Amino acid sequence: MKKIFTIVILLFFLINLQYKLSGQGFDWQYSPRLPFETPTFFVGLNGNLAYYLHNGSIDFREIYKCCTFTYGAGFGSIFGINAEYWQTATIALSGSLSYMTVTGDFEADGEALPVYPSGLFYYKNEFNTKLSYITVEMDAKYRLFLTHFFAGVGIRLGFLVSNKSEFFEKIVSPPEARFNDGSQKRTIANGIISDIQPIFFTPKLNLGYDLNLGLGTYSTISLSAGLPIINISKDSEWLSWIFQLNIKIFRGW
Repeated sequence: MKKIFTIVILLFFLINLQYKLSGQGFDWQYSPRLPFETPTFFVGLNGNLAYYLHNGSIDFREIYKCCTFTYGAGFGSIFGINAEYWQTATIALSGSLSYMTVTGDFEADGEALPVYPSGLFYYKNEFNTKLSYITVEMDAKYRLFLTHFFAGVGIRLGFLVSNKSEFFEKIVSPPEARFNDGSQKRTIANGIISDIQPIFFTPKLNLGYDLNLGLGTYSTISLSAGLPIINISKDSEWLSWIFQLNIKIFRGW
């Protein structure tokens, strides 16, 4: 009986402590003589460095089908404004409005062509893309063990605003082969792939840490992974993993 009573008292103490903690867990009451009303709503800025890993089956055509791109990768950035609301001492909800760039560099071997007198002509096709989106994100996070570490989930919805693509053909062998302009690499001006979806959607997993920057201000540093569930392309398979290093700065209101 005494043991059960002790456990109940301990649980009551922990629950009571949780609700007495400030929303984000920082002790900004530096002194009883300098009281500070801890806010639960914060606004700020965010900046991200993103790495994109693409895979799929993207058909490339120049009058006829030349090859299929299957793998690509690239770096991009995401930056914008955000807000965060601490619903309880351990749970926070946030949203952001951002500008996101998605890049990708792809390579695929072209079909070997017979050339006199060398025998066979080998070449590669290259595809470089840069997509830009206006994104809306919603996230929820949970403080782990009443520390400033947290885990969270979120969703990102993007609206396409820019689509820039470049296609190239590069001679692999024979080494003496040249295009008409004397180079071994030419731009394919009339190359095409499937159209890009106007809307981009992905769920996210987040893991990070909140860092105290002073009275009413803190920074969030996190790593996140965007899961590929919807094709970027309209008619071809094109899925992208998104890995981010994210930094946010918040100021209480």
